[in-house]
Amino acid sequence: FLGSQLALYTGCQIYLVDYRLAPENPFPAAIEDARIAYQYLLTNGYNSNKIIVAGDSAGAGLAIAMCLSFLDNFPMLPKLDLPLPAAIVAISPWVNLDSSTYSDTWITNAETDYL
Repeated sequence: FLGSQLALYTGCQIYLVDYRLAPENPFPAAIEDARIAYQYLLTNGYNSNKIIVAGDSAGAGLAIAMCLSFLDNFPMLPKLDLPLPAAIVAISPWVNLDSSTYSDTWITNAETDYL
């Protein structure tokens, strides 16, 4: 639904990625799928400066992680020398996966945070 709404309101082409989900497919499967999809766009004539990577919740975290995987040394992923996309749109990203820094804001913000 989100992808069709983005296409409708922006007039842009949307490429939705059906990436592998955890726990059936452990880390880094989703990042691998996102990188393959991004490479596909680049090898099929799309310029990185015209690509915007977007996602919501875990998908937003995945968009950020994919881009970081191009910059940082991820020991479990082969190094790819790919240009970064023009932008990342991270809608309510799930990026704090460290339970030691758990916060109760999901309770205190329950009335206003609809995601």
